[in-house]
Amino acid sequence: MPSHLHLICSVSSEIGMSGFLRDFKKFTSKEIVKLVVETPESRREWILKQFEKACTHLKRDQKYKVWQDSNQANL
Repeated sequence: MPSHLHLICSVSSEIGMSGFLRDFKKFTSKEIVKLVVETPESRREWILKQFEKACTHLKRDQKYKVWQDSNQANL
């Protein structure tokens, strides 16, 4: 399924799982958007519009949103 990700990881108690997921989402979302923008792809405009549409409910100024807000870090 291309719409979600399963991740098995172990993190230190200093950062915790929530901190890891926050940093992971921040880094990967920037890299994903960068790749979409730079790669010649027929669906580029469509995916960027989807990422933009995902920001419409946000109070902060953000152009693209790749990941959902929620996670299950405490499982």
